[in-house]
This record gives sequence, structure tokens and C-alpha cells, in this order.
Amino acid sequence: MTDNPTLRLAIDVLGVDRIQFAGDYPYENAGDGVRALENAKISDEERVAIFETNAIKYWGLDLDPGPVIQPPKTDLSLIFSCSRSLLNSAVISRLA
Repeated sequence: MTDNPTLRLAIDVLGVDRIQFAGDYPYENAGDGVRALENAKISDEERVAIFETNAIKYWGLDLDPGPVIQPPKTDLSLIFSCSRSLLNSAVISRLA
């Protein structure tokens, strides 16, 4: 669903700076959530905040991603960008 009134309401009431992307693995497919947020009718700035910036600020992560590495072309249905993978690894390390 690309027109999600609940997401829009949450952004409008709470503010985009209070929303982070999360999944409920193993009970849901994370790819579905990623695709839904990528296709949601929100600004690019809101999308980046929800996917990345808010988690970096909230968790106090000091990330130095280094050079951007482009993933190889593949037929996989779900590829996370290098920054998302790095962010997930940093959050998992911080929680461990």
C-alpha cells in the first residue's frame, strides 16, 4: 500500500523526527516494509529520516561509512543499500 494514512497521521502528529523504521522479524517480511516505505507518499527528506537519520541520532551512532560500494547487479528482490546495512549492523552491535 503506497497511500498510508496512518503513516501520514503519525508524521503530522508526532513529527517525523520521532519515527524510525523497524520490522517484526521473523513474523513479517522486512522487504515488504521497506518497499511500503519506499513507495509511501512522503517526501524524500521524511523517508531518509525514518530509514536512517532518526536511528543514528536516537542511538547515538558514530558512523563512518567510508567509500560507497555499489552492490552487484542481481535478481534478488530485496537489496539494502550500503548505508542501511551499516546502520543495522551498528544498531545490533550497540544492543549486544
